[in-house]
Amino acid sequence: MKLSVFDLNPVSDGTTGAEALRAVVDLARNAEDWGFHGYWFGEHHLGRGRVGSAPVVLTSLVASRTRTLHVGTAVAVLPHYRPLSLVEQVGTIAELFPGRIHLGLGKGLTHAVEPTPARVTAAIAALADPDREPPELERGDHPTLLRELLVSSPSDAEGYDTSVRQVLSLLRRPIATVDGQPVQASPGLGAPVRPWLFGSSGVPSALRSAALGLPFVVNHHVIDESLTEAVTAYRDAFTPSVHLDRPHVAVSVHAVAADTDRQAQEAARSYRAWISGVLTRGFSDVVHAPDHAIHGDPSARHEKSDGPVGTRIVGTGEEVADRIAEFSTALGADEVLVNTIVHGDKVKARSFELIAEHWAART
Repeated sequence: MKLSVFDLNPVSDGTTGAEALRAVVDLARNAEDWGFHGYWFGEHHLGRGRVGSAPVVLTSLVASRTRTLHVGTAVAVLPHYRPLSLVEQVGTIAELFPGRIHLGLGKGLTHAVEPTPARVTAAIAALADPDREPPELERGDHPTLLRELLVSSPSDAEGYDTSVRQVLSLLRRPIATVDGQPVQASPGLGAPVRPWLFGSSGVPSALRSAALGLPFVVNHHVIDESLTEAVTAYRDAFTPSVHLDRPHVAVSVHAVAADTDRQAQEAARSYRAWISGVLTRGFSDVVHAPDHAIHGDPSARHEKSDGPVGTRIVGTGEEVADRIAEFSTALGADEVLVNTIVHGDKVKARSFELIAEHWAART
């Protein structure tokens, strides 16, 4: 079973964006040395707590700084791109690093078609004046703001399905011909890119992946309901394709490991406050140190903080590796993507090092 890093690129309090990005490269290099199979980048916007808004760029960067590590997007949020642009960007990287580049696709937020509040319209209009003070928005405005600033392709289920199929077609065949000459994605057509679908909606995501004959990643770090049902549905409905001849299941987990259980539990406290901010505000703040996360941030005690927190695996390296193995084996997973959100790049790196060390000891 393969083990990969799933990096949401969080920024710790007291760390600059530049420092956080340099830490990504350092962690990727170390992850390769520690025996991780791959390194995946999430995509999130409009929050100072993450530097993962450009997963395609980060994929290119890490591929250029490593030797054998498989690198990919987890995900490129497809409604934020035109299919041709995305295929040509990823195709360019894949031609430079053949056999190592993966294109994970996802739908992201479902952006309802509803009137845009005047305050959001005003905030966007104010961007034309760099000297103007930013206006105050309300909690819950984040999806609408993101839709207005970034969405360029349909985000409803039908539109998303169409965009996915367009991406797959652009990787395989020309768009058309003119005077017998192909009009095509270049680079892109025939590029050694492996497409994946990531899903947070359980069975619907599983069935979409199965119908297209693509590898399926179930986001356990986001949901922990109906995982077995989704994986079973995917395997039962899988149709072989040019991309994949048999079902391939990966699962993402949130894990924190340390040299002692006490250290791990302490480090993991930061995540509760961080995810609470995501759930209550719609975007992420920086990751605070454990003491501040609990006592200095009122949102850490918000009732919604119990959502994805329950999906964490926390303990010593041996305990975490064992629990990941037990969970993924029971699910029938072929691959595990490990996500770790803690305060401090050294704490994060140590967590991955310990997991890799004890994972290798199991094989």
